[in-house]
Amino acid sequence: MNFGFPQFFWALFALSIPLLIHLFNLRRPKTVFFSNTRFLKQLEEERKSVKRLRYWLILLMRGLALAALVSAFTLPYFNSTENTGEQKKQYLHLYVDNSLSMKRDGSQGPLLNQARLFASQFLGSLGEDIEVQVLSNDFDSKYQRYYPASEAKDLAEQLDYSSEFRSLEEVLNRIRNLSSQNPEANHQILFLSDFQAGILNSEALESTDNEEIKLLALSSDVGTNNAAIDSLAFKAPVFVPGLVQDMEVFLHNYSQEELSGVSLEFWLNDTLQNARVVDLIAQESTAFPISFIPQKAGAYRGRISISKGEPNFDNQFYFSFQTLAKQKVYYLSEQEETALPLNIFRDPYFEFKKSSSQDLDYDYLAESRLIIMAGNQAISESLKQRLEEHLQKGKNIWFFPGSDAQMYQQQLQSIGIKLEGKWIVDSLMAQELNQVDPYLENTFVENRKAPLLPYSKSHLQSLDRSSINLLSFGKNRPLIARKPLANGQVFYALSSIDPDQSNLASHPILIPLLANASFYAGGKAKSYVQAGNAKDYQIVEAPQMEEALKITVQGGELIPYQRYLNDHYELRLGAQKLEAGNYPVQRKEQNIAYFSVNLDPRESLLQGSELKLNELFKPEAQIIDPSSNQEQAQLKASILMENTALWPWFVMLTLLFLFLEMLFLKSGRR
Repeated sequence: MNFGFPQFFWALFALSIPLLIHLFNLRRPKTVFFSNTRFLKQLEEERKSVKRLRYWLILLMRGLALAALVSAFTLPYFNSTENTGEQKKQYLHLYVDNSLSMKRDGSQGPLLNQARLFASQFLGSLGEDIEVQVLSNDFDSKYQRYYPASEAKDLAEQLDYSSEFRSLEEVLNRIRNLSSQNPEANHQILFLSDFQAGILNSEALESTDNEEIKLLALSSDVGTNNAAIDSLAFKAPVFVPGLVQDMEVFLHNYSQEELSGVSLEFWLNDTLQNARVVDLIAQESTAFPISFIPQKAGAYRGRISISKGEPNFDNQFYFSFQTLAKQKVYYLSEQEETALPLNIFRDPYFEFKKSSSQDLDYDYLAESRLIIMAGNQAISESLKQRLEEHLQKGKNIWFFPGSDAQMYQQQLQSIGIKLEGKWIVDSLMAQELNQVDPYLENTFVENRKAPLLPYSKSHLQSLDRSSINLLSFGKNRPLIARKPLANGQVFYALSSIDPDQSNLASHPILIPLLANASFYAGGKAKSYVQAGNAKDYQIVEAPQMEEALKITVQGGELIPYQRYLNDHYELRLGAQKLEAGNYPVQRKEQNIAYFSVNLDPRESLLQGSELKLNELFKPEAQIIDPSSNQEQAQLKASILMENTALWPWFVMLTLLFLFLEMLFLKSGRR
């Protein structure tokens, strides 16, 4: 027999209490006068013998009852393998949650301090025979092996906060990577965590036959009414110096109550650009618009900051972007003069070049964000290949017809757009304008009920039903359309741009379409990554070279996972461990961009689970109170060896002895 809490045996000193009561019976004897006392003396002697025996039996029952009760509190257990000799090896797996939510204060200071203290004391009470795996959110290789209890204790004491976030399923799978090497052994798995909602699964996890899972929950009231920065998005990511940038910042209120007076700040290159106080609706995400103007070309780092009280680990959100000096536009036409409003590309935002398809500048063509083709020029195989590469990179092309309808038909067919190769002579005015299209959205100050739209005396009929109509004469009769191809867009006009045939070239509607086709080339902006999403990436504009991009971090530099695709780099966080922040991206010792890393959004989910803790696993896990010495002792006993608890039997013995004592007392009153 063994005892889980032998320190409680000091309570056996209480056995002296009934002993003293029996030894010092202070009842005074009564004097009764009789004429002849010989018979009474004989009777009294017999009664004294019986009474003395009953007293000692009562004393024995009381002592045994008290001893059995004390023994029950020492948590006795019987090693069921001592007789069989088939004792299974025991392994202990201790997960200590060191995520940022463990910075919150509990009843005895920060939760991680409480977790480290418990782990240190508990592991220190185990013998050296037990093998222990200590696991944290970092998933380092040093946590993927067993240690003697004393070394595991030192490892637990060294744990610090980590920006890595892990779900219970991820931790359990990590533990099983090691425990699967010993399938015949018993594995005791302890989860020491605050069990915030973010780490929990929607369904219970299945435990195996050789696993015993126990949950040690640390609680904190801090952050139950939490709010955090969810994300941000640019409405029109036209990163050109001097142009207004409009973005929306989304704040999520995770609490059941409205939060008012939350401070919201926007910093750009460490300079405060915007500050306001906002109110957040309960359990909703609210968008707040912010506008700013980057003044010069280069790399910019941004930061959104909120102040809403504790916890403050998720009060910052980082992003970055690059502004290009100018947008390159290449106009290909054999005609010297054109009615198109190409003067907009003389603006400082653009770099404009014109040539015929027979005199191509292939380097400039590769660098251009927009290619405009007009006239009756044939598309060679070489040019066709370059146009396909251009679209693959997410860039855009504009087509305008010349006088030859069949040549225009061939031009569009070469990239996959079908139309009839003859002019339709008919005076028509455009009737429908697609103002919700991204290339026209927010273009007009107000939505006019009857806008004055272009007219045409001769037009072409499109046969492509997958194109998106931007301007049309009516249903399925487009005047201007666009078609997504590869990663880019092909814009094409179906009206003559000859001033004698149409006013399309001189109409104001064409100006934003030309400009936006250049500005919005290259796809959507990806200006940050969030930890916890292995597929997330950030785009960095840089020419492809043999030398890899490097990220400057504290104490050195690292090379992130990177892929060059469509004239830009995609940088991923991968297995790299970086705290939230903006990190310089360098090439040849020069900063060319920033890599912006944000916390895993699950970190901000601080509410408890809708499931009860013991229902997180099947079969149900045992809940252990880390502050209870008794439960710690029982836990220690179950870990050290496979055993059968005997304390229920000692409780039954206590009740039996008390019952016998009552019988002896009752018999003495007869």
